[in-house]
Amino acid sequence: MVGVAGSPSCGVSTTLDLGVATRTIAGSDHDLTRAWLTDEVVAAAERPGAGLFTTALQGQLARRRLSVPFAEHRLLGSGDTRAG
Repeated sequence: MVGVAGSPSCGVSTTLDLGVATRTIAGSDHDLTRAWLTDEVVAAAERPGAGLFTTALQGQLARRRLSVPFAEHRLLGSGDTRAG
C-alpha cells in the first residue's frame, strides 16, 4: 500500500495537522497559490503520524491478521518513498 506524505487521510508516516493548516490560511492575506500552500502551509502543518484513512485501514488489516507493507510517497519536494 502506498500512501501520500503529508496527507491528512493517506499519510503513512507523515500527516497534516489540519488545525495548523487552517489557522495559517485564515491568518494570512496571501494569495492562495499552489506554491504558497506547499511552501508555507503544508510545510508548517506537516507532522509525524499516519492519516485517518491509513490508520483505519491498518487497524482493519491487523484485526483480520493480514500483513500488508505500507510505504509513503512524497509528492512535494524530494520525491522520496519511505517505508512506514
